[in-house]
Amino acid sequence: MNESLADRICGAFAAGEFAKAQHLWNELADQLRQKIMSGSATREMLSETRALLEWSAVTVKVHQAHASAQLRQLHLAVTYQGAGPQPVPGVRTSF
Repeated sequence: MNESLADRICGAFAAGEFAKAQHLWNELADQLRQKIMSGSATREMLSETRALLEWSAVTVKVHQAHASAQLRQLHLAVTYQGAGPQPVPGVRTSF
């Protein structure tokens, strides 16, 4: 496996740059496919790819849980904030 590509994938996931991580994963998958088709893929390469895949899945779940918690906090803030102070009625006059 291309170690620098794996490191870039980890960095993108850690930074929350999921579109970049997806692009890098596609690049890695293409490289892996080519190695499998040519017969040059090794067990170690496949094992490292599996470990990266498992780490990526856990990282995405952590980011999802964090985003879900933030949404719950925003929902509660809006709920408890209410409509806010009501405007004081003014004096109406007509001539």
